[in-house]
Amino acid sequence: MTAAQTSAEKPLLTFALAALNQERFICEAVEAAFAQTYSPLEIILSDDCSEDRTFEIMCEMAKAYRGPHRIVLNRNPIRRSIGGHINRIMEVSQGELILAAGAIGSPHLLMLSGVGDAAALRDHGIGVVHHLPGVGANLQDHLAVRTMYKVSNTVTLNEQASSLAGRVKMGLEYLLHRRGPLTIPPALVTAFVKSDASRATPDLQFVCYPLTYDTTGDPPHRFPGFTAGICLLRPESRGSITLKSNDPFAAPAIRLNFLSTPADRATAVAGVKMMREVCAAPAMRRFAPVEFAPGPGYQSDQELSAGIGRIGATIFHPVGTCKMGSDNGAVVDARLRVHGVDGLRVVDASIMPTIISGNTNATTIMIGEKASDMILEDRRDGANDEISATH
Repeated sequence: MTAAQTSAEKPLLTFALAALNQERFICEAVEAAFAQTYSPLEIILSDDCSEDRTFEIMCEMAKAYRGPHRIVLNRNPIRRSIGGHINRIMEVSQGELILAAGAIGSPHLLMLSGVGDAAALRDHGIGVVHHLPGVGANLQDHLAVRTMYKVSNTVTLNEQASSLAGRVKMGLEYLLHRRGPLTIPPALVTAFVKSDASRATPDLQFVCYPLTYDTTGDPPHRFPGFTAGICLLRPESRGSITLKSNDPFAAPAIRLNFLSTPADRATAVAGVKMMREVCAAPAMRRFAPVEFAPGPGYQSDQELSAGIGRIGATIFHPVGTCKMGSDNGAVVDARLRVHGVDGLRVVDASIMPTIISGNTNATTIMIGEKASDMILEDRRDGANDEISATH
């Protein structure tokens, strides 16, 4: 199927600006502060903020997936489309249909095609092909709580990216030398930590980068600063993807329901408190960090819970809306075949029953690789059965 696959991550688009050589202070100072505050603690630090390694890795990954795909399907499985936009799945006469439109697109397309909660489909005038209430349910995503600090005695990307001269300099540095802020990863310091000692494994991820802005897409602030993000790795909150109408060009309703459980709110509050300890560590004193988001006025758990809601945001890791399993909420089986619908599989991040404790890109690639193996195995088994039946 040639449905566009939505990306769970936008490392070059969202954080193309990340660190000049002089911003190495964020890497070193925050690393030291983590070690002083939570020792022993595993710190993952970029080897060289100026290397063109991120772009190189992404290019190598792209090269690996060029050329013929491993899955060969019916040449024209989609018989109904409008201007190249697939609006619903039609019956496939032979072979299988592979749906890989992502955790937002896959359930949306299934529902437009009559596969989903029967009552909801009828409400939108869509004929029910198969009642499957789990389609679009179980939406999970990683929430990032972006605490932000002003700093002194240094220069950050805020000032560099806020001026035309600074942006030109960064562009030239990349074009001429393949170095500078356009070559670095989204976060320069990453730490996996436990919100409390009773946890068997880390349930929080700290990410830091020398840039601050109000919301994704906004320009950076004009004063020096850095973002110290806290990511909830195993959220309990569940959202949904539902139809707004039967118009295939209308976007679905996306309800993330972040922080909808007491446990998620408590974990986020604990993460902010831990990050404040890190930023108050001796290694950070020479930069005199001053928190401005959520801000020093938020101290009690109740105040912090309210402030976190103001600065929390998705980091584009949606999963789970066509989950794999055998319960009433499952959409696909262990071989990614849609329950109750012959010749249809879903192969993308939507099949994860539970979100992983980290970035979803590599796992989604693994899902595609494993699915291709299973499809080929099933095709061979089917061919062998046909041969046996003729003898």
